[in-house]
Amino acid sequence: MSSSLGVIVHGGVGSPIDRDRGCKKAVAVAREMLLSGSPALEAVVEAVAVMEDDPEYNAGTGSRPRLDMTVEMDAGLMTSDGELGIVAAIRRVKNPIRVALEVMRRTPHIMLAGEGALSFARRCGFGDHDPLTDERRQKAAEVLEKLRRSDDRSLLDLLGSSDTVGAVALDSGGGLAAANSTGGTVLMLPGRVGDSPIVGAGFYVTASCAVATTGVGEEIVRRMSALRICDAFEASPAGTPEELRAACEREAERYPREVSFGVIAMCRQGAVSADNRTMPVVSWFEAGSG
Repeated sequence: MSSSLGVIVHGGVGSPIDRDRGCKKAVAVAREMLLSGSPALEAVVEAVAVMEDDPEYNAGTGSRPRLDMTVEMDAGLMTSDGELGIVAAIRRVKNPIRVALEVMRRTPHIMLAGEGALSFARRCGFGDHDPLTDERRQKAAEVLEKLRRSDDRSLLDLLGSSDTVGAVALDSGGGLAAANSTGGTVLMLPGRVGDSPIVGAGFYVTASCAVATTGVGEEIVRRMSALRICDAFEASPAGTPEELRAACEREAERYPREVSFGVIAMCRQGAVSADNRTMPVVSWFEAGSG
C-alpha cells in the first residue's frame, strides 16, 4: 500500500485569482520534495519560502510597510506531532518562515518576537535583508501622504491586497504540517501582530487535518478559526474531504462579506479551500493505492 501525498497553497484572500504564478511554483517545489520522501514540515517551509521570495506577495520580500515605513513580518508553522515554531514582528530577514523553523528546531520555545527574534536569526546565520521593495516604498509613501490630507480609508485600496500566504501538506508517512507568512496589514502600527503566527487562529494541525487561514487578523483571532475548523472535522463521522470542506465553508460563512476570510486545509484523503472573497489557490494531491 502506498500513502497519499498532497500540498495546497494560497496567495492571500482578496487577491486576484490570476495571482497564482507564485502559488504554482510553490506547489511544484513542494510536490517534488514530497515525492522524494521529504516530510510535510520541510515541504510547507519551502513552499512558503518560494512565495516570500516573490515580491508579488505580502510576505518576505514585497511585504507592506508599517506607518513608520519599516517592515515587520510574522511567520508560523506547526506539525501533526505538535511541534511549533513562530516569529513575530521580525525585521530585515529574507525568509521569516525559515527563522520560524529554526525556532522549532533549536530552542525550547514556541515563539520569538521583535529584536529577540532578529538576534536569534543572526546567530543562526540569517543575513541582513531589506524586504521593502522600491515599488512598495513609493506607493506606501504616496498613499500615506494622501491619508494625511484626507480621512478617506478607501485610499488604502491603492496599496492592493495585503494578506497572508500559506501552505499545508501531507507526506508519505502520514505527517501533516501547516505554515503561514505575512507582512501584515497595510500601514499598521509598529509592533502589531495579527492572526498569522497565532496558534489556533492563523493555523492549526491535528493528527487528522492541517489548516491555514488568511484575512482580517484581529477578527480571525477573535474567532480562533483554524482551531474551530479542526475541532469540527475531528467530530465528523467519516473524516472525508467533503466533511473538511463543509467545516471550512461553515467557518467562512461566519464572516460578513466586508470582513475577508479564507482557509486552506488538508486531510488524509484530500485538500480543500473556502473563502468569502477571491483567493488564489493551487493544490496537488496524489491518493495512495492498495
